[in-house]
Amino acid sequence: MRANTMVGFIDQIKDDPSQLQVALERFNAKLKELVASIESDLNPQNVPSLIAVLGAKEIERISRGVDFEISNFAGHADFLRGLSAKVKIETWKPIGEPKLESLLERCEQIWELMMCREIVLSFLRDDGSRDERRIEAGMMCLLDAVQGDLCYIEDSDERVKNLFTIFSDEIIEPSLGVGVKEVLAGFHAIRELVPARLERSAELIAPLLEHHELFKQKSPEIEDEEEMRRFVHSQPGFHEAAKNASDGYMMRHRLQVFSPSDLTATLGAKANAFLDAFSFTPGDANLAFETPLDPSVIRARPFGRIDDETYLLFNPRNCFFSPVHRLTECFKSDRHRRRLTKRRDKELEDLADRLFDGIAGSDQKLRSYYIPVGDSGKFAERDLLFVKERVAYVVESK
Repeated sequence: MRANTMVGFIDQIKDDPSQLQVALERFNAKLKELVASIESDLNPQNVPSLIAVLGAKEIERISRGVDFEISNFAGHADFLRGLSAKVKIETWKPIGEPKLESLLERCEQIWELMMCREIVLSFLRDDGSRDERRIEAGMMCLLDAVQGDLCYIEDSDERVKNLFTIFSDEIIEPSLGVGVKEVLAGFHAIRELVPARLERSAELIAPLLEHHELFKQKSPEIEDEEEMRRFVHSQPGFHEAAKNASDGYMMRHRLQVFSPSDLTATLGAKANAFLDAFSFTPGDANLAFETPLDPSVIRARPFGRIDDETYLLFNPRNCFFSPVHRLTECFKSDRHRRRLTKRRDKELEDLADRLFDGIAGSDQKLRSYYIPVGDSGKFAERDLLFVKERVAYVVESK
């Protein structure tokens, strides 16, 4: 017997289209209400703070490796960033305090409602021969919207080089003002700048923390606040430590703030073009973004442009995968898109060939071969067939 849950309720009404439709409308209304409540809590003052806090939490989770509680935090963070892109902000400075825990709790409710809605839709779309896998497919569709790109950064860089380099001079650089080589170099520089800033800020803050430990040890011996103040200010190096710590905390606040000058050493005069190519204007983007399943501008353009010299990195976790999405947008004509698709298919087939050959080897191998299919015997192309020890492996690259 199913537990008394929302999924259990759906199971009870799964054969009644009218009740399923009522449930669907109820889920949609509740989703709209929750999203509106989150949007009402986002404003130009607290969005920079929210972006900073989400970035810091993700960096902390990454630095801890696998030693953290498995959760939907990464997906919730991306959804909150998507909604934040609707807010017109004019400064990167964290001013207002975001209600982060409340926002995350509402995201959790949205995730549950989305899952239930996908289950209901799977029943409503049923044509009479219901397949339980359709429910799983609906939930996997939601998972796909929140998990992002399933590859390592190095794999993504290699894919960008293999897929787009041949189009760099003809299509990409005329469109963006930077070529594939500069795009990868720019994101590589960001990948180094963020941890360097963290490390430097920690170095600047450390001396003041040492003073603080000394003050804690001394405090039981001091009778009043004025005496403590005199003791603190009399310590050698305190004023310099306090100034350096202030600079360190400011650097930490600016962890996700970039300007063309940060990238000049790497990109020279093309630093502006790089940041412009991968930025959006907060307040003018994601206006139709309402659920985790909606496409977000941040996937391709991770920087929010505040002004000509200031770009706020909304998405530090996934920004390194942005080139695949952004460079694809440069292919405007049908002919260019067909060329990209052909190149993409070949690259995927080459990758599959290398992976399988490296793991299993082969006695015989066929690439891009044709076989008759269906009653008519019409020929269709297949990607890879290899034989190893009398076992035939058919590989289709996606």
